[in-house]
Amino acid sequence: MNTNPIEKASQKLKTSLTFRFIAIVILVLLLLIPTSMIKNMIRERQSYAHEAIREVSQKWGHSQKIAGPVLNIPYLDHPGSEKSPTRKIIHLLPDYLNIDGRLKPHKRHRGIYDVIVYEATLQITGNFSLSGLSEAGIPPEDLLWDQAFLSTGITDLRGIQERILLNWDQESYYCSPGIADQGLLRQGVSTKVKLDTLKSNYSFQMKINLNGSQKIEFQPLGKETEVKISSDWPAPKFDGAFLPDTHNITDEGFTAQWNILHLNRNYPQQWTGNEFNITGTAFGAELITPVDHYQKSMRTIKYAILVISLTFLIFFFTELRSKRKVHPLQYILVGLALVLFYSLLVALSDHIRFDISFLISSLSIVLLVSVFSGLVFRKRSAGIRVFLLLTLIYAFIFTLLQLESYALLAGNIGLFIILMVIMWISRKINNENPPEPSPNNSNQ
Repeated sequence: MNTNPIEKASQKLKTSLTFRFIAIVILVLLLLIPTSMIKNMIRERQSYAHEAIREVSQKWGHSQKIAGPVLNIPYLDHPGSEKSPTRKIIHLLPDYLNIDGRLKPHKRHRGIYDVIVYEATLQITGNFSLSGLSEAGIPPEDLLWDQAFLSTGITDLRGIQERILLNWDQESYYCSPGIADQGLLRQGVSTKVKLDTLKSNYSFQMKINLNGSQKIEFQPLGKETEVKISSDWPAPKFDGAFLPDTHNITDEGFTAQWNILHLNRNYPQQWTGNEFNITGTAFGAELITPVDHYQKSMRTIKYAILVISLTFLIFFFTELRSKRKVHPLQYILVGLALVLFYSLLVALSDHIRFDISFLISSLSIVLLVSVFSGLVFRKRSAGIRVFLLLTLIYAFIFTLLQLESYALLAGNIGLFIILMVIMWISRKINNENPPEPSPNNSNQ
């Protein structure tokens, strides 16, 4: 009896290794769709975390940037004999500026999210020299000595916890909010100070207690600027235009010290009006969360295509070895279980440590897929084999997450070994099915 050619072609297509392999590749690509949906979920939850930080910062205090103090002296500029003089301001930066700060960290909770805030105690000392006035070419008689004021830049005045007392050359002044001239500093506090035309050097001292969130920065306005920061927080990030000259980080906290000269920045010690600006020279420290589980979850999900592909290859080779076909629906179910791992990881890491979440999520999925494999192939050995191989895959990914600096090197070595093993296993696979014996092949 002759076989229908269409049925014969269809049967050959179903049994073709090439067709089955292409179908598996298509399934892997389709499973990237729910994987991308989980990526979007992670980004969405990251935005919720940033929103929580913003809400807490609005009530506690935003990240702070300290600039100054700066001595501002108004003077009369005479453009010509026929024109009336105009009032201008010369800004004098301190000769020496020393800031000794202590950050006391706190954790504030907004829903399931933690926000790092701090209380900062800053001791600011230094001195000014009026020699810059002669260098600017301003006649002493044109200076409005009685209108001189000292200004200190603070980005978020809501964080100030107590009145700021300025000790200026054996005189004491309380600072007021706002800055009379915003040509140099936009936000902060200021106070009038007394200047003596016969004196050229003035020392100052002030203490600032303020709240802030995550980051604190300083502007190197001194001819020589020294900043020392210490805190009980064990995970700082040093950022800005300058890194600390020395720092020490332990489990109990950190200390950092900067020493910056006026030669390291692109503006002088004195100028008038808006001739220069101080942007781009800030430096400082940020109190970061030691483990950002959203970043680690995003790094983990980048290996999704690798995990799904290797698992499907395990099923494919097991299928060839056991000579028991796996239905495409069963491949899809396994793939969805692997994708569920990432969603489960994100959900658990919102409440418990990332490492524990990874262990629970991976163990749950490995057990689920292994038991399912044993039922599909009807062999306990097949389930055990899948369990061991999946455990090895997830252990490899977890190791890559820990090796931040060497993750690329370790990943490439691991992929090379995996590829070598797959090539060895697949060496005897024949693309075509063996020819069927013909019933008319015998000799008459």
